[in-house]
Amino acid sequence: MKQQNKIFSIGFLYFVFFLFLTTANITFASESDNNQSQNTAIQIRRQQMMMNHGLSMALQGSSMVMISGMNMAPDIDNTGLIHGQQMIKEGKTVLQHAITLEGIDTEDNKQESLISYTQELGKAMLEVVNGLDKIKPANGKTGDLMTMHHMNMLLNHALKMTIQGSNLVTLGQVNITEDIDDFSVTRGNEMNTVAISLLDEVMKGQAMQNIHSKGLRKEEVAVEMRTTHMLGHSIKKVMDLQSKMSVAYRNLVSGNRSNTTSQNDIKEKSPCCDKELETATINNDKSYETLPEIDDISALNQDGQTVSFVNDILPGKISVINFIYTSCTSVCQILTNNFRQIGKALDKIDKDKKVQLISISIDPETDTPQRLKDYAKKQGIDPSRWTLLTTGLNSIERISRTFGFSNVDKKTHAPGVVIWDDTNKQWKRFAGITPAHILTKEIASLTTTKSIKIAAP
Repeated sequence: MKQQNKIFSIGFLYFVFFLFLTTANITFASESDNNQSQNTAIQIRRQQMMMNHGLSMALQGSSMVMISGMNMAPDIDNTGLIHGQQMIKEGKTVLQHAITLEGIDTEDNKQESLISYTQELGKAMLEVVNGLDKIKPANGKTGDLMTMHHMNMLLNHALKMTIQGSNLVTLGQVNITEDIDDFSVTRGNEMNTVAISLLDEVMKGQAMQNIHSKGLRKEEVAVEMRTTHMLGHSIKKVMDLQSKMSVAYRNLVSGNRSNTTSQNDIKEKSPCCDKELETATINNDKSYETLPEIDDISALNQDGQTVSFVNDILPGKISVINFIYTSCTSVCQILTNNFRQIGKALDKIDKDKKVQLISISIDPETDTPQRLKDYAKKQGIDPSRWTLLTTGLNSIERISRTFGFSNVDKKTHAPGVVIWDDTNKQWKRFAGITPAHILTKEIASLTTTKSIKIAAP
């Protein structure tokens, strides 16, 4: 009996040891797979940075060619022209080499999204470089041709900002020094947001509208316009893909995804303001929506006075409302600048101040009434037309949902502007980067066709 118990005990120990080895092998294999997958992701991000470098070279060369081609300093322009053309050529070579880098596991199904985006990004970048080659020298250009020449230079600048922002995000996602990395990612995303707004202003702004309104009757203008639109379209694709790759990589390293990241996942998890161009036409072409009742909130204005949003701020006026925070260094500056331009335009056509501007802070911990007052002074805000408000987070969320903003977190919000007609209880939402002149025309149109009358601009 003792012999049988001994044999059983030895057998049991062998079984436990075998089970341990099996479990350890499975765990090791799983960890090895995850490490290999993350290594692949890191290699892809390095590949992207090399692609960024090649495209940046081509953009810098193109800018040099466009400046030198204006022939404003003949003694040096030819040197700049030759050097710029060489940079475009070398940048394209670097880009093509980076796209075809070997040694990356393209069969890693956990990296399907990153691999797919990288391939799409490479194609879009090459489209941009090929578009740069089609831009003709500025020598002899005047009028609309010179305007589009400057547009192309601005498009170059916007894309260079996106590349720099993408590199900052990539460096920040390494997660070595938390505070610095967080700042790097935030700053990178902010640069991309500003770049997107610049692209939108060039492609949809007043200068572009003025040229289109003339009908593109001259063949050379029509050709130049096609080149500019093709370049803008390619740049937009690069910007979108840079953002999607950043989100896909972030989801991988943070463990949010054990498998591939879908397009829907990316749209849901886009970093701050990356969705701004996607929502650039939100409600812009729709009629006003009726809102019988607004959920009231109590807030403090920049003078420290307690006010009721419904009873003290809105009654009987046309209100143009946005959501900002004073420490924002990117899109909030655009929102504030747009409001300042709108305010100046309204001063000429709305002497009685029947239209007001309202900025609601989404950072109540920082934005005290005194800070708002200091911000107003720094930004040249006219308090007789423009009110800044701060209130609790719950109140901010309530009022923002009322006007269709589902997220007012300062790191992830999508900027927007609301025009509220209190007399008719109707509202309309616009993208935050909608140019000031478009919003001003909308306000003038609204006030001259409804209950409040002001002079047309």
